[in-house]
Amino acid sequence: MSLYPSLNAGCDLFIQTTVNKYIDRMNEVNPTHTLILPSLYNTYSKHPKWNTLDLSNCEQVLIGSDFTPVGALTDLRMLGAKTAYSVYGSTETPPIIAYTESDNHYTWEGINPNVDLKIEDEQLYIKWKHQDEWWRSGDLVEETHRGFKLVGRKLNMFKLGECGVRVYPEQVEKIAIALGATRALCRKVNEKCYVYVTGDVNSKDLIKNFTFDIVVKEVENIEVDNNLRKVKRDQCILST
Repeated sequence: MSLYPSLNAGCDLFIQTTVNKYIDRMNEVNPTHTLILPSLYNTYSKHPKWNTLDLSNCEQVLIGSDFTPVGALTDLRMLGAKTAYSVYGSTETPPIIAYTESDNHYTWEGINPNVDLKIEDEQLYIKWKHQDEWWRSGDLVEETHRGFKLVGRKLNMFKLGECGVRVYPEQVEKIAIALGATRALCRKVNEKCYVYVTGDVNSKDLIKNFTFDIVVKEVENIEVDNNLRKVKRDQCILST
């Protein structure tokens, strides 16, 4: 997502791989454009030095590859970014398919004009204009009067009870992190919705956000992958 546009624009590209040096490195480089992964934002924004981050030289900040954390775009603008967008993309079609200034709510006006997009069975189907076949994204959406809202991955969604109440783990995890968790993993265990969390989160505050029952378990660690730093959903969890 970074190399190709940087090469075309003829600009300098900096990639920071050491998490604990990110804020200092950003202030040193003072970039005009940057991309932040949601999982890393959740880590950085809880760091004591986060409010020293100066984005006043940043014309555009993008946050993408996963669900945008609650309040992230507003936070980035308060740190000085002139514009901040959630972006939706994939490796199967050219990187940025859509962008928005609202968390995970996309309008038809924000769709890349070189991309065809349709919704079938509540799922996004996408293709580049010159492609013949549609790519089934696996992302579930709720249609709105101006576009659509991302709600979760079809593969991760599960149902509870006789009425089949839908649970979108990404939505549950997003709220848990907004309430103080450093990481969260939601999944179905013995017909119940379990939410495993690390960090400081009030279980009662989390539970009252949902109309269905959830079981909150504090754990020492939740593993993430080494690519986009997404939570590993098939990991073994030992609760305390």
